[in-house]
Amino acid sequence: MTTWGGLMQGRASGEVPYPDTLIEKTSPSTARIRWSESGFTLQSSRNLTDWSDEPGTAMGTSFAFSLEPRLPRIIPVMRHATQVGAEALGLWYSTDGYHYAELYPGDLYTGTPGNNVRDPSLLIRPDAWYLAYTAGTFGLTDHWGLAKSTNAGKSWQHVMDVPVTDSITTTWGPSFFVDPADQQVWIIISISTGGGNHLAYLQKALNASLTAWDGGTPMSGALHPTQNNWIFDLRCVATDGYYYIIARSGAQPKIYRATAITGPFTLFKVPGTQWEADPAVALEQCQLTHLGGGHWQANFTIPALYELCVSETFDGMSTWTPRTRTLSYPGYVNNHQFSEWVLLSPALQTAIPAPATWVEPPGHRFFRLRR
Repeated sequence: MTTWGGLMQGRASGEVPYPDTLIEKTSPSTARIRWSESGFTLQSSRNLTDWSDEPGTAMGTSFAFSLEPRLPRIIPVMRHATQVGAEALGLWYSTDGYHYAELYPGDLYTGTPGNNVRDPSLLIRPDAWYLAYTAGTFGLTDHWGLAKSTNAGKSWQHVMDVPVTDSITTTWGPSFFVDPADQQVWIIISISTGGGNHLAYLQKALNASLTAWDGGTPMSGALHPTQNNWIFDLRCVATDGYYYIIARSGAQPKIYRATAITGPFTLFKVPGTQWEADPAVALEQCQLTHLGGGHWQANFTIPALYELCVSETFDGMSTWTPRTRTLSYPGYVNNHQFSEWVLLSPALQTAIPAPATWVEPPGHRFFRLRR
């Protein structure tokens, strides 16, 4: 039995068949479903929003068709209310990575005196939310900031400034990672030890309250400073026995892989060219979301174009769809620089309802075909 995966764009309600639906094979084992004037027919006995393992036909071939559920997620956002140097935390909500609404309006946390809030990273636990962020002014400091919320992100209290032993001039983009193997909490971060370089470091939480941390150690393999001395915006996802880190190295993002968070990491994929990006134009704040099997979603910003974009892969990151602009923002005035994405567990989906302004979008549903 062959499983196909893909992205559906179009109406998410109404009766079938849809005569303008095309199943397009992209490789011997994968396919995309597209709206077109092809005349092919996709049939099911239910509305599109309710399909689950329903029989259907396309081009005379029988298959089973199911739509994956929405995946609610919280997105911490760096807000530029007026100018650089006035950064603060915002929180947004999405179920598909294409449509967004503010979870709560306005600036939710502005840091402590002399410390703005840049590059926010969110760790959601049942008892509290934790925020790691680039502190100082543009990260020109030897530490990162840690804050805590006990009311689901509505208000925040400073916990501590966390130093990194080797950091001299900059400490950028702390990113939470919880290892599924043992639930150990880590911070992945980029620091400068002088000379203009930016190095990948790994920092370990030493207690459950996150109030004690080690001093940090250089990451290994292709992420080690001797191999890669200009790298930042690091984000990690663990699945199927591998640890994937997407990071900006130079102007373009690269994906690294290892079998443990401590490495050694090897270079796995360089997807930037498939995102139709000019090599000289930086892609920042890249985030990977694993949606099952070979299906991944990448979200990233292009600051030079003031765009938030998304791309999909259905074959384990070998090929990617062209980037889709999902949001534009007008420069540093009301600039919402989207950071990483935190998927909500079923329990948290109940505890954190969608914003009152949220309208479930009609398109962009993920599907599975089995024949």
